[in-house]
Amino acid sequence: AIEDLERARAIVSKALGEETPAIGAHLLHIGRAWLREGRLDEARTFMEESLALRRRISERPDDIAIADTLHGLGQLHLADERWGEALESFTEALGIREAVYEGRHFEIALSRAGLAEAQWFAGEEKEAAQNAEGALTLARSVNAPPHVLSQVIAVQDLVTQGLKDRN
Repeated sequence: AIEDLERARAIVSKALGEETPAIGAHLLHIGRAWLREGRLDEARTFMEESLALRRRISERPDDIAIADTLHGLGQLHLADERWGEALESFTEALGIREAVYEGRHFEIALSRAGLAEAQWFAGEEKEAAQNAEGALTLARSVNAPPHVLSQVIAVQDLVTQGLKDRN
């Protein structure tokens, strides 16, 4: 799969050049593929390159493509147990998504759930519980797709069960 993504990137690069939104998307997809393979260093390289490119070519700081890459980096930081960096990435992604979608979109719920998970592991239990509940409420209210709802529920369960276990 990664080889196919690399070939597609090369084709797009040849046709459109390197400094394009399409290349930013390809870099993120390749980074996510490496993340799924557990190759965190490779994932980080591609995701950071995607973020740098997207920030460089974007005309707006609240570009949803930037939020997508920040969310991916947040997932990477969770996998790498870098809680502080995960908090930063999810917080910025959430801020952009809330501004762009005006508070009503399933991607906001995803970033809020990611933030809740990072908060949980960083020891911010109260904030994690609030964000996990907020993510689930939003996901349900906007009829989030099943894969999104299951991710949000998994974080809600992590936090809820963790709180029960600690009491």
